[in-house]
Amino acid sequence: MAKSQALGSAHRSSALAPHYWMPFSPWGTPRGNGAAEAPYGACLGEAGGVQCGGTAVRFGLAGGATVTRSPVRPFDIDKVCEYVKQRFERHYAPIIVVAEGAQPAEGTMALQAGELDAFGHVRLGGIGAVLEREIEARTGYGSRQTVLGHVQRGGTPTAYVRILADRFGLDALDAVDEGDGRMFLIYADHTNGKSTYAAGRFLYADPPKNGMTVVDFNKSYNPPCVFTHYATCPLPPQENRLDLTIDAGEKSYRGAVHHDAPEAAPSNANTH
Repeated sequence: MAKSQALGSAHRSSALAPHYWMPFSPWGTPRGNGAAEAPYGACLGEAGGVQCGGTAVRFGLAGGATVTRSPVRPFDIDKVCEYVKQRFERHYAPIIVVAEGAQPAEGTMALQAGELDAFGHVRLGGIGAVLEREIEARTGYGSRQTVLGHVQRGGTPTAYVRILADRFGLDALDAVDEGDGRMFLIYADHTNGKSTYAAGRFLYADPPKNGMTVVDFNKSYNPPCVFTHYATCPLPPQENRLDLTIDAGEKSYRGAVHHDAPEAAPSNANTH
């Protein structure tokens, strides 16, 4: 499946964002710039972006934002407020775009600690509201935030995206043909979040013979999400959340990215 993964990663940021997400950005249109000139003060937008903030950066470029901040580098709130004041001094209202994963420099602002999801990632969101309060308190100018979140990923696909989807589908079929015929399984059990990865493990098994499949749990292994924040891994389907303790197979390890993530609760599904 490496071929499909390479194609997908190459196109997600460079192709989909301009053609699919950008039409849903109020900061990339004259409407967004007009709103900024209204008597509401600074126009602040929180966009999706946990690791790199590419979407927020594109929104900021397209909309002529005064300040754009992404998760790549901690930002200085005093510097942001300085830009806001300079913009108002020119008799224009500033546009500020911030990615949901953006973080202030240490010791400059207090952020509320977020809870963890099933993968051990911190649930982000709310940086826009924090900046709104900080800008008003530090500059004396009003500020109004808009949070797009996942709305930016919705809507009717463009012609470009439809064609790209066909390419993904064809490439996925090619990858299946290149395989060795084994079944790929994702499962969860009572060891998840304790001795094994919180969200489950992966496993390959031979195709059924006479209606039966032999599953060797000694061959269970960790998904790539254990080793890096930059991987996206599927969750086990409900029927594969086993009400069992399976000590066989690969365990978590001390350097795991999400070793302390919460346990994925199994169902009462039976094994066959």
